[in-house]
Amino acid sequence: MTILTHILKPLLPSRKLWSVLLSMAVCTSISAQIVIGGDVYGGGRQGEVGTSNQIKPDSVLMVQADSVKLKDGAAKDTATTITINAGTMRTIFGGGENGRTYGSTVVIINGSSDSTKLETFTQIGGKLNELDWNGTTRGGIFGAGDGSSAYVFGNTKVTILGGFLPQNVYGGGNQADLMGTASVTLLGGDIQGTVYGGSRLADIYGYSYVNIDGQHIQNDLLIGAVYGGNDIAGNITNLPSNDPRWTWLKGIQQPAGIANDYNHFNTFVRSTQETSGKHIYVGQIFGGGNGDYTYTPNNTKLDVDTLVDMSSDGTKTPHVFTVSTQPEVENAYLDLNGGAFGYVFGGGNRATVTKETVIGLNNNTTNFRALSKDLLHKMGINFDIDTTAYTFSNDSVVPRYQFDRVFGGNNKAEMKIQPTWKLQKANIHNLYSGGNEGLMSNPNGLLLALTSADLSVINVYGGSRKADVKPLLNGVQILPLQKDTVINMISYTFPAGHSARTLITAGNIVNVYGGNDIKGNVEGGNAIIIESSIIGDVYGGGNGSYFYTDKENLIKASDANMLKYGDFYYDPDDVLAQAGVSVSDKMKSVTALGLLRPNAERVYISVSGTETDTTVIGGSLYCGGNSATITAAPGQVAEDKIKLNIGSYVIADKVFLGNNGENMIATSMLQEYKDHSTVDLTDSEVFAKYIGGVSMNMKPKVTFVDGLVDYSTYIGSLYCGGNIGSMTYSGRNEQNFNDRIIVYNKVVGGSNNANIPATALNAAFEGGILGADNEENYDSARIVLNFKGLRLEPLRLTESGKLEWNTKKWQSYTDKPAELVAVDNDPDAEADDDLRLDGATVFGGCYSSGHVNGNVVINVLENLVDTSRIFNDCGGSSGVYFDNQAEDVMMSSLYVYGAGYGAETEIWGSTTINLKKGFIFQALGGGEKGAVGRKNAQGKYEYNPKYSTYINLNGTVAGMSDEHTHQDLAEVQYLYGGGNQGVVAGNTHVYLGNGRIYDAFGGACNADILGHAELYIGRALVSSANPKYESELRHDTTSTNVFPWVRDNIYGGNDFGGTIKGVGYFGSNVREEA
Repeated sequence: MTILTHILKPLLPSRKLWSVLLSMAVCTSISAQIVIGGDVYGGGRQGEVGTSNQIKPDSVLMVQADSVKLKDGAAKDTATTITINAGTMRTIFGGGENGRTYGSTVVIINGSSDSTKLETFTQIGGKLNELDWNGTTRGGIFGAGDGSSAYVFGNTKVTILGGFLPQNVYGGGNQADLMGTASVTLLGGDIQGTVYGGSRLADIYGYSYVNIDGQHIQNDLLIGAVYGGNDIAGNITNLPSNDPRWTWLKGIQQPAGIANDYNHFNTFVRSTQETSGKHIYVGQIFGGGNGDYTYTPNNTKLDVDTLVDMSSDGTKTPHVFTVSTQPEVENAYLDLNGGAFGYVFGGGNRATVTKETVIGLNNNTTNFRALSKDLLHKMGINFDIDTTAYTFSNDSVVPRYQFDRVFGGNNKAEMKIQPTWKLQKANIHNLYSGGNEGLMSNPNGLLLALTSADLSVINVYGGSRKADVKPLLNGVQILPLQKDTVINMISYTFPAGHSARTLITAGNIVNVYGGNDIKGNVEGGNAIIIESSIIGDVYGGGNGSYFYTDKENLIKASDANMLKYGDFYYDPDDVLAQAGVSVSDKMKSVTALGLLRPNAERVYISVSGTETDTTVIGGSLYCGGNSATITAAPGQVAEDKIKLNIGSYVIADKVFLGNNGENMIATSMLQEYKDHSTVDLTDSEVFAKYIGGVSMNMKPKVTFVDGLVDYSTYIGSLYCGGNIGSMTYSGRNEQNFNDRIIVYNKVVGGSNNANIPATALNAAFEGGILGADNEENYDSARIVLNFKGLRLEPLRLTESGKLEWNTKKWQSYTDKPAELVAVDNDPDAEADDDLRLDGATVFGGCYSSGHVNGNVVINVLENLVDTSRIFNDCGGSSGVYFDNQAEDVMMSSLYVYGAGYGAETEIWGSTTINLKKGFIFQALGGGEKGAVGRKNAQGKYEYNPKYSTYINLNGTVAGMSDEHTHQDLAEVQYLYGGGNQGVVAGNTHVYLGNGRIYDAFGGACNADILGHAELYIGRALVSSANPKYESELRHDTTSTNVFPWVRDNIYGGNDFGGTIKGVGYFGSNVREEA
């Protein structure tokens, strides 16, 4: 049967139009300027179509559906054809209303989507004759039949070339099963509804295929959403070879362009690149089905409020469908090679994929059309959150990426499988290994591999957006055992137990998050292997840098508020109840907020490069999260749960072993909490709990790969804490830097900028290396840094990812910042006596602000500075001469400080520096500006011997003159018991044992010492007889069989300024024998 519409004057009445032909021998053509208030059927009301294709006994009036047989090849023969060139109508069915169709159906939709062009305008469904059919059981396009008995025994093909389609398009039928394949080919049109490769409610025995055919596109193509599977219910099933039914379904070939490996798949969605001048935009695309409806507890009945029946007079009555299955799919394939897309899901919406989903991206589209804000909102695209993914101009929005969000999992349903990725070429804003709101529960967790140089991704997430990653086996939680993964014939080893695993070996990747976005826990934790450069930041944890609101009335106040805040709303009582936590009313919301943030139970990060391709981390690398937590599972110890493993040929400009809390205290963020939350951040207890969301209660460790190529890896700044993120682990954290790497800016034992001053929006907070809650008066070593291979070289990373010497041209007698000078770009720099090096320094405390609750011990066990690589007169290439650098004590380079850098840093304990071997320029027991001590309630420092410093020069060989040297010699140019400008609230102790110095000061460079200064020549501290840690020293036990060599002077007091305020008599400490 063929039905055509053309442009003529007569109007057809509002009624159903169907074919009553029993054979394909006759073809009907209907031509008019069509307005049909009802439906168009290619088949019959009750009668059968295409009966000549059927093989049946003459005595049987109607063969049971399971026993239908067709002539050879008849399933591919066209039984009905509907071609719409213009006009408006409610619903189109390629099959019948209740009558069967034997053979294939064809539906072709032409026409314009511009309603002002009446002669070519086509509209199917939506608002017709003042009746709006959206949300009802009628309206849209179906390739197959309507009622439950309107079977189609053959294939369906729906082709959309144009028109305005406000309702859905289905490759299959409504309630009628399809015994064949269903395909929808999209070549143009404005489809504001949803395209389903499958049916609304019925089964398909074959496969479904949505072909977004940009290669042959006729008009711009806009689609609200695309599903490979069904809408409300039904299965899409391949018949097994031993099934006796419907022989024409055996050996069905997959659609053209799909590899043979996927011949057994059930749903296919494929797009190709647009021809010149045409555009494709799809709001949301799913490999699986929809299922976003309310089903009764036995999953057999649809909620009465979901769809309604509406009569021609507008009367609406609830409609209840009784169904046997939700629209799950076994195997789904997405192959997107052209077009622009809002959200892509490897799975379904609220219906999952049960066996395998494949997401293939090889997209070459570069030109994107402008879209209206209203249209994107109708499509469910939330540019109010993803503001950086679009360019805005008045009411127009232009995508900046081919894909805004890409998910391996479902939108809202649990997925029990691990998505399969085939990522070749794509430009993606946010890429998620998991799903949006649906739990990911595969026993092997998640695996996302980025191995193509043609991939560009702004944010990569190893987890999901808003749901847990929880590996389950038969409903019982497990941790993945799989360790070795083969990608492109190369084996990669992930440590066992991590649920979210990410591999990056190529691509233009900006930011990497090992875990979730907005919320959710990754049980078992995250593992990341990086073997190519990252433009921005790397986080072992997740991303919680958002404003979260507990005000339900805020999101209900307007659609705009729902879009902006809806994803971030939480009910404190619900969150606390689920966690089994009880707190005071004041602390409820902020405690719930901490529980809500993305969390990982452990983290593993591996970074490595090759000799020909150095891996550069252009931003910062955090073991922790971005406004997100790293918290061990209940009952799990916090040891060895966070590991950073670094290989050869790596450049990482900033490395933090803790979390990043910078965005949590941004003024705009704090203002949101003041305006739109019940959380009162001006309350000190509440704010401490809030900022505790970026505290880390586990001890991170840095290790280096076996076989590390000596000094091929460079780290700019290495922080043993976080960035505006504190560390709350108990006891000490001992970091062993035994491997031969280079640090070119600084090593920091504490955090960066951990103190937060009070403002009108927040209370003050003192952060840093805090220790556990029960360690307020901790008096043992908190931080121990052992250097036995790491070296310092003052360098800087250029915008091109190259390292150059960090030289400055010193300007005498001025407070202006020194001018940066790039030696390689200044041919006269080598001859300039004012050229100096800056940076490459060790700080035992925090950097900008923050305190260390406990003692700091720094052990220099190997050479920290290789002068032959640095200074021109020693064979180096920096352009700087050794003596010029050594004599310029105002340049802080190649120093070791026992305390911190900034004036707001403190050590709430003692500092000890043990110089056992190798060379450094200066060793200072105190800080650059930071204090050794703790202010009292009045903000003043008081004398307390607890806050003392110890510097111990004690190599294994005695000191010797400049004419001699030894590989085990311990040597320092300048040695200070105190700091540079930072106060020491206790006493200073300098022990000159074996080794060589130029000048030594018992006091400070230019700072006060509230106690006294002690300096001993020929005496050194020794290790405890039974140390718990090798770094522990007994301050009451010394060795006197040691011999320093002093090249210049020894001073008992300070250098440039400052006062030693204490007094004491130490004659008893001096031995009597000569």
